[in-house]
Amino acid sequence: MKENLQLKKFTTEKVHGVYNIVEEPTFFCSKVMDIEDIVEITDKSIEYYQIYENGNPYNNNGYQYFVKNFTEQFYILDAVKLKLNNHNIVLVQQSSLDEQFNTKWQIQINVKTILTEYLFAKIKEARTFKSMKPSNFINNNINQSVYDYITNNLLDRYRFSKLDLFVQYIDIKNNQLYSDLAIKQYDPMYSSSIELDEYIVKNLNLQQDSLVDTLADVYVLYSQIKPSTDYKFDYYFNVYFEKI
Repeated sequence: MKENLQLKKFTTEKVHGVYNIVEEPTFFCSKVMDIEDIVEITDKSIEYYQIYENGNPYNNNGYQYFVKNFTEQFYILDAVKLKLNNHNIVLVQQSSLDEQFNTKWQIQINVKTILTEYLFAKIKEARTFKSMKPSNFINNNINQSVYDYITNNLLDRYRFSKLDLFVQYIDIKNNQLYSDLAIKQYDPMYSSSIELDEYIVKNLNLQQDSLVDTLADVYVLYSQIKPSTDYKFDYYFNVYFEKI
């Protein structure tokens, strides 16, 4: 008979807690990142610092010291450009008569990407992952791990709330706003300079791709109130999210 009851010998290996980037609740409690109740994507930029070197996969790309260090590079999330790069506007199918006098447009906005990039910049601004090296993560990639954390733990805590659309009409024939430029018909221009109360559009017609996904693409269906035979328009929008 064996003198001890040890059936199998084994060794344990310590791993970093952030190897599992998904926050899993336990019976007693769980930890999760504190987030804003309301997120407003307007024209406000977010500034942060990190180490980054293009073309070198073996460095500490994304690394942040415990406090800001002179070796870190300055980055800025331009919210105006972020929205510009994550939307498109097109003419919808319509009759030739409508196209001239009641032109219909569709603006498609990728709200999930906009929110993801905003949260990434806010996490970097707060230095939440400070002093963590690539080797602390299972994929050896700091910034990708931040994005994975956002996808797995934060996005499902938000939903699209509302959108503000601003529209300014420009007289094509009597152009005073762009006197040095040729104004084109059916050529809406994205411009943050028109973010004024007098240009806000009321009673927007909004649709989403999915009733289940609260961050599915948002579609704005907009009909011109001035004929395209005489007017074009500039537009801008702000996006808002709320915590579920």
